Amino acid sequence: MKRQILTLLSLSLISLSSEIVSQAQRIYSTKRDLSSLSRSSQTDRAEALIREVYSKAVEFTRANQALNQDMKKNSKPRQEDLEFTLTNFHSGNIQEILNKRYVELLSLPTGDVISLSRTTHSINKGAEEVAFEAEWTKGSYASGFDPEWTISNALQFEPTKYANVGSYTSYSVSVSFKGRTRMYKALVVFHNLNQTSELGVPEFWDPIVDGINRVWEEKRPAYKTRPELQDSSFPTTEFLQFSNPDSLNNEDTLSSVDGSGVLETQDDLLGDTPNFWLVLDDTEHASGNHGGTAVFTPTCQAEPN
Repeated sequence: MKRQILTLLSLSLISLSSEIVSQAQRIYSTKRDLSSLSRSSQTDRAEALIREVYSKAVEFTRANQALNQDMKKNSKPRQEDLEFTLTNFHSGNIQEILNKRYVELLSLPTGDVISLSRTTHSINKGAEEVAFEAEWTKGSYASGFDPEWTISNALQFEPTKYANVGSYTSYSVSVSFKGRTRMYKALVVFHNLNQTSELGVPEFWDPIVDGINRVWEEKRPAYKTRPELQDSSFPTTEFLQFSNPDSLNNEDTLSSVDGSGVLETQDDLLGDTPNFWLVLDDTEHASGNHGGTAVFTPTCQAEPN
């Protein structure tokens, strides 16, 4: 009888242990599923945000073409649009990639790259509208930048700036413009450390298209075409106000509708690329160096008769 009781107790303990293990596995599985769902949701939101910003860049460059046609700077049909194809999205905690080499996740900013220059426009002192001009140019990076750096090395270049980076999204890009196409790898780091549900503020590390961060930050609407500006009978008084918010003096320049003024504006050529990409120039320096860039200031002059 005693043996039977011991046997029953043993069986009960085994059954109880099995149930506890089973329950623990279900809890773990549920947590894992929720964690996976959370990561999937974050990836989806990050991808949607990134696609939206590149679509916005296309819209702003189309606005620049419309502006040029309205100002009769371009009588030809619409040029080839800037086009992006984005693929291979992957998101995760920034810890996952800290020890990965930079070149595993990003292309180098060399060869043919695209510069996006921003101008703002106001008709009759109305609301400001924005346009971005895209141009192919030659890229380069600072001689002090080592392609063998890890992502951690790059983040430590400005430790205070990147102290709150908590996650990332990597992706592949194919950009086409004016008959040329380039494929490359890019990355977005999100300043969202200790934020459990929000994506945080994105910072685009796009090595080939300089200006994507300015596109993301821009809240003003894109310039909309105005057919009346193309009408030769439209008054030729000065009415179109240009301003370059990124120029050093931030002055406004006026251009008349009849083309009697020539206006050249250029966004800050330092762009919005990470500082560790910038080319440094030690020309005419006994020691030290300066950024190898130039900044254009808007000017307006009368054309000769």
